[in-house]
Amino acid sequence: MHADSSDREFLEFLGTLDLPKDSFRVAVSGRDRKGRSYQRFFPALFHAATVEVLPERILDELTAGGTTPVTFALRNVGASGTFKIIVTDGINS
Repeated sequence: MHADSSDREFLEFLGTLDLPKDSFRVAVSGRDRKGRSYQRFFPALFHAATVEVLPERILDELTAGGTTPVTFALRNVGASGTFKIIVTDGINS
């Protein structure tokens, strides 16, 4: 994975990896810009799925406090199955 610093407020790491067949948790550790150690652990269980989710269009900007409908295309790229898709935004309320 490699760091994507195009957005200076939210540094993201992008890349491809093979997910395990069993449920898993996500954790990260490292050092911040000041050299201090950090660790983040997400207690929820994740599992791999063969569903591709693509936005039908990329939004350049959103209005703060506004509502903007967004349409996604979903495609199963694996075996037949039943999927539960949950969508949330990145805001903790």
